Amino acid sequence: MIRRLFILFKKRVLMELLIRFKILNKKSFKIKDKKISFHDLSKSTLLKQITVDGYRSFEGEVVTLIENYPWHIDKFIDAGAYIGFYSIIASIYMPKGVEVIAVEPFPDNIEYIKRLKRVNNIEFKLIEKALDIDKNSKAIIYYPVSSRSSKLPNSSSLINSFKGTDGIFSHIPYKTKTVQTTTLPLVAGDDSSDILIKLDCEENELNILKGSMPLLKRGNADFIMELMINSKNKREIFDLMKDYGYDAYLITNAGLVEEERPLTLPKPGIKDRTLWKNHFFTKRPKESVRETSLALYGYSI
Repeated sequence: MIRRLFILFKKRVLMELLIRFKILNKKSFKIKDKKISFHDLSKSTLLKQITVDGYRSFEGEVVTLIENYPWHIDKFIDAGAYIGFYSIIASIYMPKGVEVIAVEPFPDNIEYIKRLKRVNNIEFKLIEKALDIDKNSKAIIYYPVSSRSSKLPNSSSLINSFKGTDGIFSHIPYKTKTVQTTTLPLVAGDDSSDILIKLDCEENELNILKGSMPLLKRGNADFIMELMINSKNKREIFDLMKDYGYDAYLITNAGLVEEERPLTLPKPGIKDRTLWKNHFFTKRPKESVRETSLALYGYSI
C-alpha cells in the first residue's frame, strides 16, 4: 500500500512539473461518448487539477448534478463561464434541444472558450459580457496579477476584492479592464422557458439577482450558485432567494442538504476557502429533490 501511494505521489509530482514547464500542454478526456481536448494547461489551476486528477475532480458533486439533471429544461446558462468547463459538459450531457449559453466577460477566457469550441467541434452560444444589474453599459473588471495567479483568471470580477480592499483576495495585486454588461433576464429570455442557471460571478451575484426580479418570480428557473465561506453577502443572497420562494440545498458529494441558512464549510488546512460551496436553489417539490438526491448521491440529508 505504501509503495503504491509513493508511486502515485511521484506520478503527480512529475505531471505537475511537466505542466509547469509546458512539456505537457494538452490533455484529452472522454466525456460521455465524446473526446474533449483542453489546451494551455499551465494557464489555469482548473486545467492543472483536471489533468492530474481527472475532470470529475473539479466540483465533482456539481458535475454529477449537471450530467444527470433529471428535470426538463430548455436552457442551461453558465454565467461566469471562465474557460467553458461546464458549458462543455452541459453541451454533451443535456438532451438535444437544450440551448447552452456561456456568459464570460474576460477577454483571455473568451478566446480560450472560442478555441475550445473550435478544436472540439462543439457548439454553444457565447455572450462576451459581464452580468450586472444594468444592461448595455460599461463596467470595470478587476483581475489578479500575482506570480501565482492563473494566466486565465478564475477570480476576475466587477467587485474589487483585491489588494487595498478588505476583500477575500486582499493580499493579491490586480489590474483592470473595461467590459460590456448585460442582465440575467436578458440572457434568460422569455418566461416560458425552463432554465437551469449556474451563477458563479465572484461576489457580484447579489447585484445580478437584484436586477433579476422578474426571473426570480418565475417558478421555472433553477439556480446553482457559488457562495463561499468568506463571501460577505452570502446571507443576504440566501435570504433573497428564500423570500422569492426558493428552497435551498447545499450540493455535497453525499447528497443535497436542505438548508435554512447557508451551510458553507471550511476546507481543512486552507485559509478562507470552502469545501462545499455550491448551493441549489429551486421551487420544485421537496419530494422530487429528495428522490434526485438519493438517485445521484445515495443520500438525502
